[in-house]
Amino acid sequence: MASGPRALVKGAVEPHLDALNCRLVRIGPLTVEEARVCLAPLIHRDNAMELLAQEGAYLTRGEALVAIGAAEDPEHVASPVSPGRWR
Repeated sequence: MASGPRALVKGAVEPHLDALNCRLVRIGPLTVEEARVCLAPLIHRDNAMELLAQEGAYLTRGEALVAIGAAEDPEHVASPVSPGRWR
């Protein structure tokens, strides 16, 4: 099992419904942990808990992903998921 927090797909639209509840493996060329580290300076917060609470939203913002080099196009981000479901 991988160490650190897991990023699970909690929302999807057609044709990606099969990704629901799967573990996010990468965001573009970055691992999820690399993306989290790169996004941290962009997220306004007063403490570590606020960072944790907000980083999920930033991981879905195309403009933020372009800014950290995880995507070239904010409308299309390659994000492979692990096979199977996490519960």
